[in-house]
Amino acid sequence: MNHLDLLPTCGQRLRAAYLRLARAMAVFSFAGLVIAGGLILSGERALTARASRVKAAGVISHAMQEDLREWEALTRRLAQARSHRLAAIAIHEQRWKSPAALIDLAKLVPFGMRLDQISGHPGELRVEGVTSAQARVKEYQRALRTLPWVRRVTVVDMRMTPVSAGSAGGMSRLQGIRRFTLKLDAVHDGAQNPDQDVGGAA
Repeated sequence: MNHLDLLPTCGQRLRAAYLRLARAMAVFSFAGLVIAGGLILSGERALTARASRVKAAGVISHAMQEDLREWEALTRRLAQARSHRLAAIAIHEQRWKSPAALIDLAKLVPFGMRLDQISGHPGELRVEGVTSAQARVKEYQRALRTLPWVRRVTVVDMRMTPVSAGSAGGMSRLQGIRRFTLKLDAVHDGAQNPDQDVGGAA
């Protein structure tokens, strides 16, 4: 009696093992493709984001360069303005030291007045002296206003100082003189401003 052999043969077992291996490799290959695709997509997104950041940084850098150029231009203008100011100060200093200015002040002194001191700094000059009457100071102020380099004349100080004027009948006779200080402001832009007259009394 013949028996039916239902067990797979050796060749069948090899083919089955090969098919299982092929299916496993196909699954692994598909998984690898999926993972690789995900990595590629992630890399592309990262590159796009980086490109956007680089572009934004370029825009910011351009704006900063524009600001820097504007700042440098402003610095140059300030340096020029400072240079012009120093030059103007030097001109004023030379003007106060000029013999012509002193001659102008001296030749306008009215009768009955004496100048004791002239001092100053850029933009301002002070004249100190004595006079016998307040009217002389007013007259001197009016004369000083006619000078082209004088913008304003003001009285800084005016006070009476008693002095002895000799004796009469055995008694000393006292007279008063006025000591005054005038301030002269220099002309900067050619504008003529109102001047202040002598104040105070006798």
